[in-house]
Amino acid sequence: MKIIRNVTLSLFFSSISPLLLAQGAPASRPQFTVTVFDNASHANLTVGSISAMGQIYGVGRLDGVDMVYATAGSQLTVAPKAAVSNLVFASNAAGDSLIRSAGSNGNEMVHILSGGVATSLNIAGQTTWSGSMNAAGQVAFNAGFGSYATFDYTTKAYLYDPQTGIRALGTLGGRDSYVTGINDDGVVVGASAMAPTPGGSQGFMYKDGVMTSATGWGGYQSTISGINNAGQMVGHVTPDWNQDRTRGFLQTDGNNTVLKSISTPIGVDGLGQVLGTNAMFYSNGVTYSLESLVQGEAGWSYMAVGGINEAGQISARRCQSLICEIVRLDPVSAVPEPQTYAMLLAGMTLLGFAGRRRRQRPCDAVT
Repeated sequence: MKIIRNVTLSLFFSSISPLLLAQGAPASRPQFTVTVFDNASHANLTVGSISAMGQIYGVGRLDGVDMVYATAGSQLTVAPKAAVSNLVFASNAAGDSLIRSAGSNGNEMVHILSGGVATSLNIAGQTTWSGSMNAAGQVAFNAGFGSYATFDYTTKAYLYDPQTGIRALGTLGGRDSYVTGINDDGVVVGASAMAPTPGGSQGFMYKDGVMTSATGWGGYQSTISGINNAGQMVGHVTPDWNQDRTRGFLQTDGNNTVLKSISTPIGVDGLGQVLGTNAMFYSNGVTYSLESLVQGEAGWSYMAVGGINEAGQISARRCQSLICEIVRLDPVSAVPEPQTYAMLLAGMTLLGFAGRRRRQRPCDAVT
């Protein structure tokens, strides 16, 4: 009986071990808790981007006035866009911040604040309108000039480095380019117009002073929308004029994985988990509805998501009836999938059975 028991246990562990090793750990379902930011102004705020430290920045309207907002700790500050003074709209883990103020000509003034020293990121004749920064204090940002009214507005991508200053990233042959992110290695991603295709664009990667197409696919339009510190990139590609055929992808070491149910990814965290604009969440090969992963959210619905940082925190806007809130979703410890519980329970049952048979074995006679 001892031989049979040993063989049985050996077969069980030989079958379960490869499953666990193949996953690296028991399969898990991601879950999130909610941090709520009180909006005392009652302005109608849209969901914003999120920093490495979990701060959220965005825009809104109040009584017909354009507003901007930022969170710090548990507080949310709202100010008129035309009169804003030194409101943070991006930051990094090193404590550097991007600061936005209103200029005398009506354009926004943007500078980086590092170690108490302010450096302007404004480009002569252009308006700087967005940016993201890494732990080294490098800032990938966009600036534009011209008029939307005349369909003659041009956007250019730039990189600020504390050692070398501001440089234009150029394009892949067309007129416009814009950045969407930068990782801690200084790799910048975004999209650039191509020539001579009217309106066509390609997602790019800017590394070591060189811009290259990074999607791995052709297509009419593509964008790289995010990059993590491991170099994984997310983006989307549209093969032709039919926007319904847009597909999202995760790129790891040059290999693209199509993301089921996520046509337009927003970003990727340090674990390779992907957030989509449709509030879908990809983790370990499985795509979930984000709402299903949030604890204690009965009665609330997520109308929009804005961004995800390296730590997996997500900026979101949830609504209930006529009440909407800006919130941050914070990841919690992974929860094993039901099939993992089933395997572990089967193993415990088998061990218990073997132990019981051993206790019931007749004792040898004493002579």
